[in-house]
Amino acid sequence: MITEHAHDSSKLWSVLRKRIPKKSKATVQEIKLDDESFKDNSGIANCFNKFFTSLGARLRAAFLGPPISVSRPGVPVANYKDVPDFTFKPVTVNFIHKELSSLRVNKSSGIKGIDTRILKIGCKVLAPPLTHIFNLSLQSG
Repeated sequence: MITEHAHDSSKLWSVLRKRIPKKSKATVQEIKLDDESFKDNSGIANCFNKFFTSLGARLRAAFLGPPISVSRPGVPVANYKDVPDFTFKPVTVNFIHKELSSLRVNKSSGIKGIDTRILKIGCKVLAPPLTHIFNLSLQSG
């Protein structure tokens, strides 16, 4: 069939589309965390949030074992306890204002369905409270 339509691209693509399986949109139906099962979207999202927000702390704990001793003359031994904690710097109202005003209105709205035009038009009013919310989120982890 492909060789029959080698000179007609639209027919060739039509044949190929029929033969190639469509991409499936896999979704998480259920997730288990600490012997508890979640099937609703909110519970699943909270499980992912809990996992990814604690990932940094768990990785840091895993790597803060005893320092590896590589004794070579003149080479200092790495001590992971001397590595400073990772912290976020607070965001400014100007930064949030700039980000909101640079949103593309021709793009789709996010998961909450807030139209980007509303965010862009209201950036002067929205920037201060959003800055406060973002900074509280960064502080609390």
